[in-house]
Formats: sequence, C-alpha cells, structure tokens
Amino acid sequence: SASFDPVTGILTYNDEDGTANTLNLGTMVPNFETLTSVSVDNIAGTLTYVDEDGTTNTLNLGDLVREQETLTTLAYDNTTHQLTYTGENGTPVVLDLNQGAVSYNAVSNVLTYTDEAGVATPVNLNNTDLTYDPATSILSYVNTLGVIQTIDLGAIVLANETLTTLGYNAATNELTYTGENGTPVVLNLNQGAVSYNA
Repeated sequence: SASFDPVTGILTYNDEDGTANTLNLGTMVPNFETLTSVSVDNIAGTLTYVDEDGTTNTLNLGDLVREQETLTTLAYDNTTHQLTYTGENGTPVVLDLNQGAVSYNAVSNVLTYTDEAGVATPVNLNNTDLTYDPATSILSYVNTLGVIQTIDLGAIVLANETLTTLGYNAATNELTYTGENGTPVVLNLNQGAVSYNA
C-alpha cells in the first residue's frame, strides 16, 4: 500500500515485508523540474513558448485566427428593399422590408403602421395636453401616459415676486418710488415748471 502527504511532499509505501518506506518527493521533484515560459506580443499577434530544452517556439495567432475565422455579411438592396444576412454557414437569410406600410396624416397628426396582414395600428402623436386655469393659477400637463402633472404658477410667482410701490404726497407735491431693494426714491414735483401753450 502507498500514501502521499501533500503538505510534506512525502510518499510512504509498505513493501512485501510490511516495512514502511518513505520518499521525500518535495526534495526530489526540483532536481528534475524544468522551466518553461509563455509570452504574448499583442502588436505582432504572436505567442512565444520556451520549452524545457530552452527552444523558443513562436505561434502566429493572427494566422491561426484567420484560418479558423468565418465571414458573416449584412447587405441592403435599395431596389427591392430587402435586407440579406449571410451567416457562417454561408446560407443567406432575406428579410423583405416591403411588407407592411407606414402612413402619416398631417391633419390629425397620426402615424399609422399597417402590417402584412392588413392590421392597422395608429400612433397618435397628439397624446399630450397643456391647460391653464387662471382662477387657480394651475398649469396642468397630461403626459403621453395620460398622467396629469400640475404646476402651481401662483405659488412660484409669489415665492419669487418682489414688491414695488409708487406713492404721492399731495401736501408736499412729492412722488415716492420704492423699488425691490426697499430703498425709497423721492421725486419733488415742486421743482421745475411745466407750461402749456394752447
């Protein structure tokens, strides 16, 4: 019988007399081990392998790939409106794009696709809506999913509005303007003269 301990690298075997004999493979293998290496040159498309005898072997991967590569093509014929795909097996598959039709109605703004069975599918391009309610200052938008989204324009204006005032003092004959910055500007109307010649 024989057993091997991978941790120690020792092979133990029992001979015909039942005597255990050990061989330390951990010390023996390095004496017989040879060194090999592999490197790749992506620019040249080569793989270089140095074997146990030190001989360099170069494989041209570009040539290898080209020999095994298959070609697929996709072509479109403008006259017949056919798309032709040719796969690795060389069999062309033709897709006839003449089946079905698309039409557009500019008055209703509807795009209609009619399939090869004659079934028409309309696509309404006017499926959104925008309305404004002056009583509430609400702008309502209906999106393409039919969901109503509202914007309170009154609240937006109120949050961003500034106050300006214009006042007149009859006793002093002054006009007072107060701008957004809150600073009053007084215009004395007693200065200067106005005349009218009829």
